[in-house]
Amino acid sequence: MRFVAYLVDASILAVAVGIVDYVVALAIGKSLVELLISLINAGMTGEGGALLYLAALLAGIMLRTVVMWIVILVFGWMYFALFEASSWMATPGKILFGLVVVDARGDRISFWNASLRHAGKFCAFAPMIVSILLLSFDAATGREVTSTLLLLALSILLTPVLSIIVYGMAGWTARKQALYDRFADCYVIRAKELNPGVFMASVFGAIIIYLVVHFLLRSSSG
Repeated sequence: MRFVAYLVDASILAVAVGIVDYVVALAIGKSLVELLISLINAGMTGEGGALLYLAALLAGIMLRTVVMWIVILVFGWMYFALFEASSWMATPGKILFGLVVVDARGDRISFWNASLRHAGKFCAFAPMIVSILLLSFDAATGREVTSTLLLLALSILLTPVLSIIVYGMAGWTARKQALYDRFADCYVIRAKELNPGVFMASVFGAIIIYLVVHFLLRSSSG
């Protein structure tokens, strides 16, 4: 139930991020077109102009990537933390399936606890993120990267196992707490029981919405 609720939330976030990505791509594309026109007007149509434009193109791609990573992180944090710390005590996906996030006393959690809970979701990816940062540092400083590459490969192999532990604990622990729930001392409970027919319709609807949204965004990306 929590997984399918996440599909709903992921679809909402994907639309919001997709809109921002479109605006960012449009702005960068406009700047590149203006640069190309200025190069042509300046008579830089040879190898020098081509190299300059290529450098600008690569810089634009990198800028878009960095900006969108920041947008994804910030939007995800604000979305989950604000909704779960609100009077609703749940994201739209959880509300659809009658779930709420509470503290040990059954009360609404604070924004801090909601933020801590969200940050804990990245535990499974922590070794891989650290390995990528170490690899980037070694490459930038001219150090030997063989050992760092091996560390990165190992962390990538460990990520599925860590994901099963971090997220799967919600399925097999007595109080249905994922690892990040324990970090923030939170619980996801049922606020209401759903009619089996309504539940199944909601599940299929959530899956279809997720697939359609991501298919449309993938088709329109770039």
